[in-house]
Amino acid sequence: MTESRAPKPMPLHHQLREKLQNRILRGEWAPGTAMTTELELAAEYGVSRQTIREAIRALRYEGYVQARRGSGTYVRQALPGGPLSLRFGPLLDVHGASSGWETRVIRRETRAVGEAEAALEVPPGTPVQLVERLRMRDGRPFGLTYSFCLEGAGADCEPGERPRARGSLSILATVLHPYEARLLDDVAHTAALQIEMLCRDRNGRAAELHRNVIPNANLRVDVSLGGAELSILDRILGLAEVES
Repeated sequence: MTESRAPKPMPLHHQLREKLQNRILRGEWAPGTAMTTELELAAEYGVSRQTIREAIRALRYEGYVQARRGSGTYVRQALPGGPLSLRFGPLLDVHGASSGWETRVIRRETRAVGEAEAALEVPPGTPVQLVERLRMRDGRPFGLTYSFCLEGAGADCEPGERPRARGSLSILATVLHPYEARLLDDVAHTAALQIEMLCRDRNGRAAELHRNVIPNANLRVDVSLGGAELSILDRILGLAEVES
């Protein structure tokens, strides 16, 4: 019997941070205006005030909001964006006919949305299509991709089968589960990176979730930062005082 594992769910305050960020980007709270209070948000999402506070703190670190003592949390006039860019390489160079890439679909099933797919922002039990792919490079396993698509996506849950207006990317440290290690011809519990891409439609609704597991030896990520992103990184690394 083939052993499988649902990917580890994203922590609740990270999920809420993303939901609040999306509301800011949709213009629900315009630049310079106050956000809904922590107490009201806690009641709206059915979570503790501490969880909301952690989500808002992350948004402050990222430059989306600022705290005004005695007044609340306000959306910044200038939101992050622009100069930041990512480059995956050199081992992830996917350009050129001689690159030797191959994809094998190893599992396709319809299942109910669970905690691991919470980023899709639909009620538990909603049908979702799962397609699991093994990515090969020059005949050798490179990484695994778990694609979760809601009803209405194409039969193979392929990017481009439905309109995608924007998305978000998360990169997390993880380890290979024994099932993944066997497919990737690697050792269980080897360090790996989990790259998660959430795609949204033109109405801002989550439509696709793609979760990639790649052993560290196969991937390097280079990031170019602008001035705003450097200021955020200063606070994260403790090089500048963090706003309380």
